[in-house]
Amino acid sequence: MDTLSGVTIDVPKTIHDTTYPDQNMGYMTFHVNSGINTFDGKTALMYARSRHSTSDFDRSLRQQQIVQAVIDGLIKK
Repeated sequence: MDTLSGVTIDVPKTIHDTTYPDQNMGYMTFHVNSGINTFDGKTALMYARSRHSTSDFDRSLRQQQIVQAVIDGLIKK
């Protein structure tokens, strides 16, 4: 993903997850505004994995968005 200079995602609704797991076995806040966003690999992974701000169905759709954005990026390259 970083090789593609990130992926562009149209985020349908703002995500504000105050309990996103951090690297120290604690929590951090993950926030993304709705609209067009370009994510690096780390942020795309957080966007795809965020669990507590929306439903599991929404999380599944976000994961599909990421996969499609990577495919689109590879096709353009």
